[in-house]
Amino acid sequence: MATVMEGHIVMLHQFIVMHDDCPPTDFTTPPWKDVLLVTLRHVVRMKWNSMTARMCMQALGITLII
Repeated sequence: MATVMEGHIVMLHQFIVMHDDCPPTDFTTPPWKDVLLVTLRHVVRMKWNSMTARMCMQALGITLII
């Protein structure tokens, strides 16, 4: 069984997008442009899907009908 050490936690925290040590993230370029969201929260999934649909429709120049 592996042991989680303080250095592991520090390293993982640096991957949090809003963390001060995380490099700037441009969500309009790969690989972030095609990133998938994994969440257990229904409201987050719904907002993510809505935002993504609007961005796709805007990029394609078509109207989103809800």
